[in-house]
Amino acid sequence: MDAYGEAESYLRRRVPELLGANVCGVEPIASGVWSLRVGSAQRVAKYHPFAPLTRGKPYDVLHVEREVLNALTEAGCRVPRLIALDENAFFAFYEWVGNETLDDWAQREPTDRPDRIDDLLHTQCSIDAALAVEGDRWESHVAPGGDIETLTDRWGLVCQRAVWGAEALLARVRRRPLRGHIRDSIERIGGELALRAPVLGSSDYNARNIVISPQGEAFFLEFSKLSWDWTERRLVQYTTSMGSGRDQGVIRPLLDPRAARLYADLQGADAQQALDGHQVFFLLNAAAALCAALERPTESTHAALLRAWQNPSQRLQDLADALGTPLSSDEQIGSLRAAFVPHE
Repeated sequence: MDAYGEAESYLRRRVPELLGANVCGVEPIASGVWSLRVGSAQRVAKYHPFAPLTRGKPYDVLHVEREVLNALTEAGCRVPRLIALDENAFFAFYEWVGNETLDDWAQREPTDRPDRIDDLLHTQCSIDAALAVEGDRWESHVAPGGDIETLTDRWGLVCQRAVWGAEALLARVRRRPLRGHIRDSIERIGGELALRAPVLGSSDYNARNIVISPQGEAFFLEFSKLSWDWTERRLVQYTTSMGSGRDQGVIRPLLDPRAARLYADLQGADAQQALDGHQVFFLLNAAAALCAALERPTESTHAALLRAWQNPSQRLQDLADALGTPLSSDEQIGSLRAAFVPHE
C-alpha cells in the first residue's frame, strides 16, 4: 500500500462502502497517511503496517486504536474520532483535525505561545486520567516491549548514553569538560527519575503526533500501541520540535519554567523537577545520537540521521543552549545544566 497509485485506487473503491460517500479527492500528507475529500466532509485514511503482525492478538493495533480513541473521545480528551476500520486492508479512517503537526508549527512560528503549551499539558493530563479509569483493561492490551520491566531496562541504557552524550557534546561545542561530579549527577538524577510511577499511554510520543487544527487546538494522535512510561518523558518529547528533514531545521524545545510550574500545579510539586530531569536526559541522548553520527557518518543508520537532521552544527548549538536553560530550581539538575552554559 506504499505506492500512491495503488492506495488511491483502493481508497476510491472502498471508501464509499465504508463511509457512505464517494471520494472526491485524495492527497498524501505523510507516509501511509492520506487526506480525503469524502462528499462534503474531509477525512484521514491511515495504513497500519503492523496490523498484519498483530491481527487477532490482545494488542491488535487496529482494535487498540479503536478502543482507546473511543474511550478518550467519550472522556472529552482532544483526539480525533475513529470513524471506520477496514481490517482486511489494515486501514483506519479518522476525523480530519488538521494537516499541520506541532513539529511543523514550532519550526515556522515564534515559540512565545504559552496558551498552546498550556493546552498540551492539560490534554496529556486528561489522557492519563481517562486511561487510569480502566487500567486493568488497557494493561491487557500493552504491546510487546511496553511492560514496566522493559521500560526499566531501557532506561538504564538511556542513562548510560546520557553520560556519553554529555562528554561528546561538551567536546564539540568547546565548553567545559565533563567533571566527575557531573557524571555522578547524571546517574543519581536518572535513578531518581526511575523511581517515579509510570502510567499507561501511547508508545509513540513526538511532536509529529500532535496536530494543530485550523482553530489552533492541539489534537493527540497515535494510540495503536500502548506502553508504560513516565508522563514527563512523554511531554518532553511531545514538546520538542526536531525539525527532521528540513534544510534549515533546528531543535526547538517548547517547554519553559512557566510551563513547568503549571505542570507542577497539575501534578504535584515534584513533577516540575521530573520534567526538568527528563528534558535533560532526552537532550543528552539526542546529543549522543548526533555526535555518534558525526564520528562515523558512513554507517547506514548514522547517514540516515544526518539526512534527517541537517545543519548539524546548529543542532549541536541548539542542544547545548537548551541544556543550559533549567526548567526548575532543583540544585542537582541545575548543577548539571550549568556545565553547558558558555564561559564568560
